[in-house]
Amino acid sequence: MRLNHKIKIDLFEVLRTGKFDFVTIGKSKKWILQNFVDPDARMDIESKGEANYWIYGRIEFYFEQEILVEISMKDVRSLDGGQNLEIDDWIFNENDGQTVKSVIEQIVKNRIEFQVKHHVSEYNCQTSIGLLQAGAHLVFNPDEPEVIDYNKWMKEDSKLIDPNLHKLSSISLVERERIKTVYNNGFHE
Repeated sequence: MRLNHKIKIDLFEVLRTGKFDFVTIGKSKKWILQNFVDPDARMDIESKGEANYWIYGRIEFYFEQEILVEISMKDVRSLDGGQNLEIDDWIFNENDGQTVKSVIEQIVKNRIEFQVKHHVSEYNCQTSIGLLQAGAHLVFNPDEPEVIDYNKWMKEDSKLIDPNLHKLSSISLVERERIKTVYNNGFHE
């Protein structure tokens, strides 16, 4: 659908309710095309293992069998809704990025149900917050200083950083039951 103005997306409401304007996980491509603005670009490839997503600036809508399964915002520090979306980025507009601690403070202040997971593996150290009602998954990673020995930093140094200081790197909306399963049964990627 073409409009002569941008649709405003309130990130607070997205993370509170799981609704991206009127779009929710589980809607069909056809429904979205009839009820939401057109994407900036479409990667509609239906073969196995191939990309099947739409792009709105730096926001991506992922589909499986014509059904929306994920809305992904991979670089929260520079959120952009492209030609048709205006993003009200709520607390995520600070230049130095949001930490686990600062986001939890806002979530608690606004009485949003959440769970926290810490994941440490040989080459990965991250913290995630699941907003259970919205089906949102917020991922935080250690902030990388100037690294001389990247392998050492990934295997050792990054694990020494206080998880409360990890910086928000991405937000995804997925089906609510999937978030509840991940946060109640363990961390899986």
